[in-house]
Amino acid sequence: MRSFKKIYSFRFRLVLGGLIWLGWSMFNFQSPLHANWGRMLLLLAPLVIVPLALNLLSNSPFLPKALFIKKIEKWTLPAAACLVVAYMLSQGALAGALALPWLAVTLAVAWLGISSIHILRTDTSLLAVSLGMAYLSVGGLWAVADRMGWRPLDYDPEIVFLTVAHFHYAGFVLPIVAGFVLGEIKNGLAKVMGYGILIGVWLVAAGIVASQMGGGPTLESFAAWWLATAAILLAFFQIKIALRRGTPANVAVCFTIAGVALLAGMLLAGLYGMRHVYPIPGLDIPMMRALHGSANVFGFGVFAILGWWLYMFEKGELAE
Repeated sequence: MRSFKKIYSFRFRLVLGGLIWLGWSMFNFQSPLHANWGRMLLLLAPLVIVPLALNLLSNSPFLPKALFIKKIEKWTLPAAACLVVAYMLSQGALAGALALPWLAVTLAVAWLGISSIHILRTDTSLLAVSLGMAYLSVGGLWAVADRMGWRPLDYDPEIVFLTVAHFHYAGFVLPIVAGFVLGEIKNGLAKVMGYGILIGVWLVAAGIVASQMGGGPTLESFAAWWLATAAILLAFFQIKIALRRGTPANVAVCFTIAGVALLAGMLLAGLYGMRHVYPIPGLDIPMMRALHGSANVFGFGVFAILGWWLYMFEKGELAE
């Protein structure tokens, strides 16, 4: 049993998850304008980014019950592998069933996040991390809906899929990173950024619902710029930490890449949200998937989480 635990280490799981993602991506590679590009971006989250973030959180100095996350993280690889297979199959009962293990993982993460919140004595950094953990479960729920072929509120299947991606990246990664930034930068503007992101995730969802139900594009446009503005503030704070004296060079590089990518990706999101008022030729969903999605996943998602993991590693606060 001990030898198995030694082999099935965090680094082994992370490398294997990365190899599975590379294999799936090579086998299913398409143009960035193709729907498979979006699936490739999404699957990087359960296979690599979420496990790396959970390992980071399990060593977090300000998150209660952090050690329990280690137990959940060990199940992310098999659950993510099932989700990979689910996205290789046509929508239906089998694909939906294969998405259920990932839903179970996200619900467990959400429970730990919610149980860490104490209304009267929770600081903004902990609140951002805890709610980010909770928001991940929404991505898990919509992943099951997507694979089952369900269309809540008669959404287009593309919107159902984009909701899955939204709550894995904007819903999970963005608040987690905001929480760690808030642990380093404690001022009023940083708090505004944190609350802006936590509210903005749901404002965007509410705006899409309002548009779907015939309420017009006003809320969707407002929500897009609300979240974009908060995320742009986060980008500047990441770069500020990168430029701070004493930040290790490898961490500074990661934070700078993450900040620039987030800045570019969220400016695109704001412009896309205004498409009903000021349409930009060619800036449609396939182009947003190629530009906004790629910037937020490969640029921000990967390098922000990796940067904070390296930051904690350099401080000697990470353990298997």
